[in-house]
Amino acid sequence: MYPPLFHLFLAVLMKMGVSIIFLAKFFEAVSPVLFLLALWSFIKNNYNERLAFFVIIAFSSSFSFYLSLINHVPATIGLIFGIFALGRLLKGKLMSCAFFLALCFYTHIGVSWLFIFTVVVYGIINRGLFKASLKIALVAIVLAAPVLIKQVTSLQFIKA
Repeated sequence: MYPPLFHLFLAVLMKMGVSIIFLAKFFEAVSPVLFLLALWSFIKNNYNERLAFFVIIAFSSSFSFYLSLINHVPATIGLIFGIFALGRLLKGKLMSCAFFLALCFYTHIGVSWLFIFTVVVYGIINRGLFKASLKIALVAIVLAAPVLIKQVTSLQFIKA
């Protein structure tokens, strides 16, 4: 039921002979750094360098946030894809925005819906992008249909 992208990537690396322990330690070390770089780049490109600097200082000073990033690597990768999607939206590159949102669905169950919601709300706030934001959300959901169908059909196997 869990989205397959990260796990398929891990499986390929393990088939190539990379140690499971190395992969765990590598992704725990790299994923927070990639997240902070993606966030810094997004803020710097869409706002300014000074704001980006202070946001990164604030985010990197929270140890519990850092632990959350390393303990939930697929969610962190989903957040990175979501940040890329928002960056593409603000640059007017709507199809690549939808593509990155679809990658969110293939990486993490919850983060993807958070970013779909964010894109639609941004379209509501920014009236000029309302129709575009709905189209982006629809295209992303259509691209993610295989994983979404698998998740919906697997709900019957979840027991409380």
